[in-house]
Amino acid sequence: MALPVPCYTPSMSKVFSSVINENDARKILEPWMEMMRKNFRLAWDWVQEILSDDPERRATFPSSTVSAMVYDRFTRLVQPDFDGKRGVTIKKIGRMVLIRIDNKISLRFKRLDRRLRSGNVPTKTQKAIYHNANYLIDVTDRSTAITFGYVPGHGDHVRGLYFTCPKNFRANHWMIVVDDQAASAVLFTEPPTPVELPSMTPLIAAPKVEAND
Repeated sequence: MALPVPCYTPSMSKVFSSVINENDARKILEPWMEMMRKNFRLAWDWVQEILSDDPERRATFPSSTVSAMVYDRFTRLVQPDFDGKRGVTIKKIGRMVLIRIDNKISLRFKRLDRRLRSGNVPTKTQKAIYHNANYLIDVTDRSTAITFGYVPGHGDHVRGLYFTCPKNFRANHWMIVVDDQAASAVLFTEPPTPVELPSMTPLIAAPKVEAND
């Protein structure tokens, strides 16, 4: 008989998990950063080439579809570079790919907003990740959930790449910059942007209501 999954409360994370600090996480992630950066660029360019082949594709596909394409391509490219490496395990939950390193970090890939937060429906799995309670997904897992994510720029540009450690759905414990336009670490060619991340614009503008004559 299967044991019931415990009902999650935010305070449980203090009992069952200990969030890795930024310095310790950086030591684990640094050997993988360049490979992940390279594969992200390959994935991004691959999707942009598909969209550029037909202008109607860019006009038709919403940002969520484009993000899913980047996600699927990136995870396909990156898994062979992690697979079989010492201390690394790869787990799939639906479409989500989780890469655990040294049983200390559990990586996933996401698009981020300008506050370096990823948007998800608050399912049981997502709550476990966002509140760093991976034991609710796997009772043997005491790793810290880390997001490798990107912030889109204007048009077909990318603002930056970051590692974030979620505290909850609205905040992070800490973040590590992999590439950022404002830090003069230009990821792709793009006009200069201000230090503050640009405000997001709606995908589809609300129609204007004109008064009748």
